[in-house]
Amino acid sequence: MPISLPLRRLWTLDKFAYSLRVFIAFSGALLFSGLMGDVALVIPLFLGIIACALSETDDSWQGRLQALLVTLVCFTSASFIVQWLFPWPWLFVVGLGLSTFCLIMLGAIGQRYATIASGTLILSIYSMINIEQHGGVDGDVAARQLLLLAGAAWYGLISVVWCALFSRQPVKQSMARVYKALGEFLILKSALFEPVRGVDVEARRVALARQNGKVVDALNQAKEMIFRRLEGQRGDQKLNRYLSIYFIAQDIHERASSTHYPYSALSKAFSTTMCCFAASGCWINRVAPAVS
Repeated sequence: MPISLPLRRLWTLDKFAYSLRVFIAFSGALLFSGLMGDVALVIPLFLGIIACALSETDDSWQGRLQALLVTLVCFTSASFIVQWLFPWPWLFVVGLGLSTFCLIMLGAIGQRYATIASGTLILSIYSMINIEQHGGVDGDVAARQLLLLAGAAWYGLISVVWCALFSRQPVKQSMARVYKALGEFLILKSALFEPVRGVDVEARRVALARQNGKVVDALNQAKEMIFRRLEGQRGDQKLNRYLSIYFIAQDIHERASSTHYPYSALSKAFSTTMCCFAASGCWINRVAPAVS
């Protein structure tokens, strides 16, 4: 088997690109710590990378750059608020409650901001752990807070560059998920027409309904990905091609999910027809030697 074939299959996996970006970010942070001669710098850098990776949104590179700027502003605010209010427990509790409310309201704007808000909460927890481990706020802790933000900015930069170079890869993967789920749906749908008696039709209907939900989810995710990239790029031929492929899948799903006939009656009729064909075939096999 050629070496390129396993690599191409690996490239089509959903989490491979995400894992590769995190690996590159971790390697860069480790290299920086080695050059600075202080391995302890790896911890805040890694925590910042993890927080930013959890806040990553699916978008075009322009949208991801805007999301990165919002993420860094939220991270910076959360980090320094935790650092300033940590010595006063009551103020810290009040500030934590207000910041949580603001982040919840930010997440209500849309899925992109909800992801950023959850990542900001995670970075706030990392900041509290960082301060607690060093026994309070001092100059060293402030430097480590900056390293948290530097790690987040480093991964964000990798994410934006990656999205600019491979902007179509998530769309391809989403369309592959759509057609995979649609194929499984069609197989389950065809099982309702099998000319076999004594089959539990209700169990097959339940399995078909579950698979239908997976197809709908895959279609919605693919639609959101395509439409986010179509903003400002209406004339992009590749995106229009993906949109046409999406509409084909949607049309197939609409036709296949429609119900026009009681399947149990159809299955029974097909079973009777098959029995008639089998009986006629046996009769022909018996008569043919006698005639010859």
